[in-house]
Amino acid sequence: MNWTKVGEPEVGEHRERFAAAIAALDWQAVPCTLGMMPGENIKQVIRAFRIPKVSHVAVSAELAPLGLYGIRGHYKNGTAQVYVLDLGSECVPIASELVASQVAQ
Repeated sequence: MNWTKVGEPEVGEHRERFAAAIAALDWQAVPCTLGMMPGENIKQVIRAFRIPKVSHVAVSAELAPLGLYGIRGHYKNGTAQVYVLDLGSECVPIASELVASQVAQ
């Protein structure tokens, strides 16, 4: 897990709580049905970070009143999962993971 510097003010000393919420995310294959606000925010994050080939998303209210989103994208060198916190007025990336793809030799 790679925690972002920009997300540090929100995560602070509660990294374990955030990690537990991330581990509990319920992923949905795309396309899927989401509420308008989470759906639009996720679309904007995908555009802003240019996340390619998004296959799954996740939405959690476990950190309420903050929202937690997960976005799974597929790059040539592996699969990335980006975790974003919805503060209500803006979305802040708090962490990401990259799982390298297995290259046949």
